[in-house]
Amino acid sequence: ATSCSFTPSSSAGISITVSVSCTGAGTVVTQLADLSVADQVGNAGPISSASTSSVTLDATVPTAEWSVTASILSDRTPEFTITFGAAITGILSGDFSVIGGASGSCSVTGVRTTDNITFAIDVSCSTDVASVGLRLLPGSVASASTSTAGPGVEVDSGLVTIDTTFLSTIWSSPSSTTGSLTASYIINFGETVFGISSADFSYLGTTSGCIFTVGASSGTSISVSVTCTSTGTLEVVLLADSTTDTAGNTGPATDTAASSVSLVSTASTPTGLITLSPKRIMDTRSTGKIGSRTGTAASTTFNVYSKGGLPASGISAVVLNVTVVDPEVGNEGGYLSVYPCASGQPDVSNLNFTNGMTIPNTVIAPVDPSGNICFYSYGQTHVLADVSGYFPTGSTLTTLSPKRIMDTRSTGKIGSRTGTAASTTFNVYSKGGLPSTGISAVVLNVTVVDPEVGNEGGYLSVYPCASGQPDVSNLNFTNGMTIPNTVIAPVDTAGNICFYSYGKTHILADVSGYFPTS
Repeated sequence: ATSCSFTPSSSAGISITVSVSCTGAGTVVTQLADLSVADQVGNAGPISSASTSSVTLDATVPTAEWSVTASILSDRTPEFTITFGAAITGILSGDFSVIGGASGSCSVTGVRTTDNITFAIDVSCSTDVASVGLRLLPGSVASASTSTAGPGVEVDSGLVTIDTTFLSTIWSSPSSTTGSLTASYIINFGETVFGISSADFSYLGTTSGCIFTVGASSGTSISVSVTCTSTGTLEVVLLADSTTDTAGNTGPATDTAASSVSLVSTASTPTGLITLSPKRIMDTRSTGKIGSRTGTAASTTFNVYSKGGLPASGISAVVLNVTVVDPEVGNEGGYLSVYPCASGQPDVSNLNFTNGMTIPNTVIAPVDPSGNICFYSYGQTHVLADVSGYFPTGSTLTTLSPKRIMDTRSTGKIGSRTGTAASTTFNVYSKGGLPSTGISAVVLNVTVVDPEVGNEGGYLSVYPCASGQPDVSNLNFTNGMTIPNTVIAPVDTAGNICFYSYGKTHILADVSGYFPTS
């Protein structure tokens, strides 16, 4: 101890009480100095100093520090721990008061210790969800060594949340499923939840092959989408006890389902040729020839919708085998043009013929929005049309109103009678409505006119120039004949197609569509 002062109860007597007062805590020994007092006859004493035994002075108020077992619990019996700076006495359940939102529904049920320094305080509550803490009242305990009371002020613990329930689970309405085999949802929880995965979901209904994708494993709002392999009704289910909240409560208590929806897939639009079993859809032999010998007759309109297996709408072009039968025409010959009526008559031909002959050609005929194609004949003739397929609207084929893009009658015949002439290069970009780039192939009606060739006959090959001349033919002809054929001609990356002719001949090329590069 430090800075001690002494106060005797009197200056004389047989028994004198001495009070010692110190300014600091610690041990103190009180000592009477040598020869500091005298008796009645004047003898001084004591001969040697007299000392008391050592005593400890401690006026410190006991301190206290709280700890709690958790910040949130899934039961109603939280435990608090309070630790004092030294051993204390006198602590009772009544020395604590309950604080927090659950103060009216919780009580202290026990106080436990093994060393009188650290005490476990048991609390029992009757509420499901609330916060609770403890307060140690001032002066409620005393130091075990000095009996000094403490603490000097009230001491509050932290709060623990009691949460014994799993709150609500609410499904959102699914996003639109029109034309889709996928439905998307949001699940809203009343609190943060954890541990959600795709395995926590199931489904009911008539659809099948459903796979779940979960947006997050925790949160208050979780997105989930489900994609199925078949159409039908769908009811998405979150399984019972599949997730937990912060307190560790599992939920939901039972399987919870979203509202039932119907998945109705819209078939994707075919992007290529739809083939059909060939069927005759036009035959004028029962109604009379079309056209006139002088070419002055109007075109004949024919609607292809619902004919020969064709759909009732959505046709971009039809694949026809068109045959001219028994034409009547002058010495100049005749020709037939097939085109979409709404585009107007083009200056092109699909077949060329002479009087009385029968000749066919494959025609990829663009169809106007009403489903009509028109047949113009220079010459009076029967026409047969057999359909074997079609390109739907939105397909990879882009149709054009037929237009002539090549005619060598103004520049001279190509090829040679012996087949030794080089191929003729022709660039299709920006010709006849074609784009300036991005063409994979063009749909052409190619006609050989007035060929010169020996008795062995001749042939014409149309190919992408960059690929080199192939050993194939697109048309075969004899001397002096005029013959057409439909050619789907691949185009090289520079936009070029080449014409090789075994035989010297004029070439006509009419474009009616193209396939863009992918």
